[in-house]
Amino acid sequence: MFQKFYRFPNADIWNQGGTGLGLAIVQKLVTQLQGSIQVTSHQGWTTFTLTLSDLEIS
Repeated sequence: MFQKFYRFPNADIWNQGGTGLGLAIVQKLVTQLQGSIQVTSHQGWTTFTLTLSDLEIS
């Protein structure tokens, strides 16, 4: 799911927009910020949880 250009199997490509880069970019940014991303799915709902460490900006 976090791979570049990933498409869900059996999905209608004509009804879904996007390039398949969104989650790959989010994961890369979260990793650079020393955070983590988790995915859970339950009863047709998917939740993405981002956890970021405290950032110190000077």
